[in-house]
Amino acid sequence: MASQLAEWVPMLLMVLESDNAVGELEEQLAECARLAERQVNARYFGNRAPTREECGEEVEVDGCGRPITRAMLLGQQKHAVALQCAQEVLEQLWPAPFSIEQRYRYYPNAKVLETVSREEEARLIAQDCTGELWRTIKPDIVLHADRSSLRKSVLTLEAQISLNGRFQRGLL
Repeated sequence: MASQLAEWVPMLLMVLESDNAVGELEEQLAECARLAERQVNARYFGNRAPTREECGEEVEVDGCGRPITRAMLLGQQKHAVALQCAQEVLEQLWPAPFSIEQRYRYYPNAKVLETVSREEEARLIAQDCTGELWRTIKPDIVLHADRSSLRKSVLTLEAQISLNGRFQRGLL
């Protein structure tokens, strides 16, 4: 049976040149999600998953006074571990460029897609101007076919660590 990634986007086969390479990429990314789940849970709970009660516990408050649950903090940590691992995997297995957590702004009337620099994003957040980030997207991983099309995606992936330990596929 062909890889789910190969079925989702046949372009992957052209870039990676074989079903085996697509399958290896898919398995390695899935392993990143499992690694993140194990590492973060082990740090706080030994060799078990947190209970529903532990996840729901409010452990902090954000800058706007909203509660932050343990599940939210664990999710952020798992996300960071999975993306670091994914970057290492992609550097080895993906021959074309890729982006990790690149923010994009889309102007639907003009049909223009632009990147938002990390510096601009940080400046807007620091100045509490997050309204200017409205209608932007920040996918976890964007795989590009080549350097000439960095605003085009062969495949866009979102990590869904705590839900099912996989990277979810999508198109940008």
